[in-house]
Amino acid sequence: MNYFRGNIAYVDLRGYVGHYSNSARRSIKKTVARNFVFPSNFKSLRSESVWGISMVRDEEDVIEEVIRHQLGQGISPILIADNNSVDSTPRILARLAEELPVFIVQDSLRAYHQDEKMTALSRAAFDHGAKWIVPFDADEMWFAEESTVADFLTNSDLSIVRAAMYNIYPTGAKSIGSMDLSEQPMAKVAFRASRFALLGIGNHRVVRSGKLGTGLYVAHYPWRNVEQLQRKVRQGREALEAAALAGNMGSHWRALADLTDRDVQRLWSFIETQTPHPVLEDKFLGPFVDVDPRHWSTWQGPRADQQDAGSKHA
Repeated sequence: MNYFRGNIAYVDLRGYVGHYSNSARRSIKKTVARNFVFPSNFKSLRSESVWGISMVRDEEDVIEEVIRHQLGQGISPILIADNNSVDSTPRILARLAEELPVFIVQDSLRAYHQDEKMTALSRAAFDHGAKWIVPFDADEMWFAEESTVADFLTNSDLSIVRAAMYNIYPTGAKSIGSMDLSEQPMAKVAFRASRFALLGIGNHRVVRSGKLGTGLYVAHYPWRNVEQLQRKVRQGREALEAAALAGNMGSHWRALADLTDRDVQRLWSFIETQTPHPVLEDKFLGPFVDVDPRHWSTWQGPRADQQDAGSKHA
């Protein structure tokens, strides 16, 4: 829960870190640290800039394009944890790290502790000079309206920036192309780097004090093909089991984890036709328009001030 005093936003910690006891969180933090191996060239890195942080697993179809996009938005360097990928993701990341300001952390911990892992990456970035943190997933492209993301953040007086998220779906033979013009209920956040900032699961919340505002946008590609859907279901199941999360955590992945391969095949037809399904977080509110944000340099989609009041999500 966010609450306000004047123009300063604070965050109720209980909503984001209350599912573990303090001792359990300390134990998880130590476990994450033990399973993170930073590259040798990271130790001497110092960059007082807008950093990107991410964690990925088996994202070979999107990871290079997304990283190059974020770098093009001035988000640099990028610190990215590879969590046991078995496809070509490690090779792609290694190649990018040779030519670009991309630093790869080897993450061997299978358990679903995304909030702790992303918080660890955030603190590492802070320790190496980061002024702003953009936590992104491998299926997200970030934008500002009239500048790069980095320019927007650098010139902002905010401490936390809410990034409105819009989903892009495959339609029939098209692998990418249909944008849901209704903003997704769960936004993302970018924030001024802080040793004490805590990221929530999904990078939807950050625990830190400061002025809260808007101005960033995310084009999100959650489902790209049926094979990717099947892989995500399987990986989500494994990660939840390894983490032993409380029953109210990761409910979306718990629902997906109960699906058989045949169920997943059926589910794909709902995604392809933008039809709501009980186990999907996607509501497919529409309207839909064929666009390709991969070619945008600034945000060309719907803006917060253009949305009808009835279609906004708090």
